[in-house]
Amino acid sequence: MIDVTIIMPLKKLNKADEKHFTKAITSIENLREKDNVGLLLVGPSKILEKAEEIFKKTESKISYELLPIEDTNIAVQINQAALSCASKYFSVMEITDTYTNNWLTSIEPFMKANLSKSVYLTVIGVVNSDGKQEYFGNEMGWNPSYVNDNLGQITEEAIKAYPDFIFHGGLINTADFLSVHGLKASMKIAMWYEFALRLLRKGKEIYVVPKIGYLHIPLQISEKEISMEEGRWLVETADEESHFDEDRGLKFEKTEGK
Repeated sequence: MIDVTIIMPLKKLNKADEKHFTKAITSIENLREKDNVGLLLVGPSKILEKAEEIFKKTESKISYELLPIEDTNIAVQINQAALSCASKYFSVMEITDTYTNNWLTSIEPFMKANLSKSVYLTVIGVVNSDGKQEYFGNEMGWNPSYVNDNLGQITEEAIKAYPDFIFHGGLINTADFLSVHGLKASMKIAMWYEFALRLLRKGKEIYVVPKIGYLHIPLQISEKEISMEEGRWLVETADEESHFDEDRGLKFEKTEGK
């Protein structure tokens, strides 16, 4: 069985979020072979108190822990949670998402055939707010145009050609994550892309399991949060930033006149 902690970062928990949260917890409870699965909720104290109340109403038997962190930056939350993680692997779950019940049972055979990878991603069912599937994520890991004959193996060249791999719902080796210094808060929407480049440059490997293990609702990011210009800058800067272990705190400067 796979020893894994599911990390769920929490920033807020309103009425709409409560419904998603309950559905997410139910999907964990419905996992096959979940004996070695734990849940780590991380976020501001008041949010965690509310989350625990909702969790108990689900009557889930999954073991869980609370990690109070007042900082709501998701990279900071995940990094701190990874430091507190005692399991060999962890997986990051967004509150709006769900695991398929065969998530772990689908991954395990591929893990045994492809040992010692730092990250095992799954194919993602990307759905809208109504639960209707729109497309698949991470399937490019099995596209010969990107990975040649090494199906499932993500290379630096492949991820540069397709920087949209989704790391939520994957299995991440805790020790390897910490050894490369985790995520960088300054990279915002490009934080997983930059992390992947840095990980690969350290000689570690990423593998995509050709099974759907996770259903994901993409977050809607407004222009006020990140403009298209900043988004492009983040992706372009991630390549340079991945050569450095520590977060250098680079900041986007808006082009004059725009």
